[in-house]
Amino acid sequence: MCVSSKSVPRIPLNIHSTSSPQSILFSIRSKSDSTPPLVESIPRSGPLSYPHRRGAKTRGVSMEDYRTPLATGTIGEDAVVTLDTEEIDQFLPNLDTLTQEFYGIKFTRIPIAYIASTRNNTKLTVMDVNGKCIVQTSARIEGFKNARKKTNLAGQAAGQGCGLKLIRRRVNTVRVVIKGIGSGRMTSVKGLTSAGINVVSITDRTPLPDRGPRGKKQRRV
Repeated sequence: MCVSSKSVPRIPLNIHSTSSPQSILFSIRSKSDSTPPLVESIPRSGPLSYPHRRGAKTRGVSMEDYRTPLATGTIGEDAVVTLDTEEIDQFLPNLDTLTQEFYGIKFTRIPIAYIASTRNNTKLTVMDVNGKCIVQTSARIEGFKNARKKTNLAGQAAGQGCGLKLIRRRVNTVRVVIKGIGSGRMTSVKGLTSAGINVVSITDRTPLPDRGPRGKKQRRV
């Protein structure tokens, strides 16, 4: 590599030519408070050149970001809000809930009503603790056809019909597990209670995709 003499000022050594290289370097270091110009003029590459590229951009990130120390775990700490949940803690389940009795039945022995609320239908299936199906119905079975199956009224009718079938089988207490985001997801629970069914708990097990397949594009009307 060649360095022009015009860009690099010369440093007077005032040392005899017979001096050792160590003494020459010591003299240069003592006479110059900063880095020698010869060293500063050498172009650098890679991470060593970051301080000499002020304002440069690499993949949209400024080089200043590489030299700024980051404190891990401090982002968002100013936005922490403390909530008092003492009033609703009594409604949240805990380990003692598994040993409690509701309407004379142990919690782990209560039948489970699975509600599948899709975009076009609302289906209900009630199973006992052994996995045996007790009642199965849907909005289509209750008499709703075509586009009317996906309405919230159809979901309520399906829940009410399921509740009446459970009462005929002498089942009046269930646990509800909801899956899906259809319009009849909560109206079906309302239909169960309107038929005289005691709902002990409501669990939402709707799956949330994490980087799943891309959804359908918006419909143009």
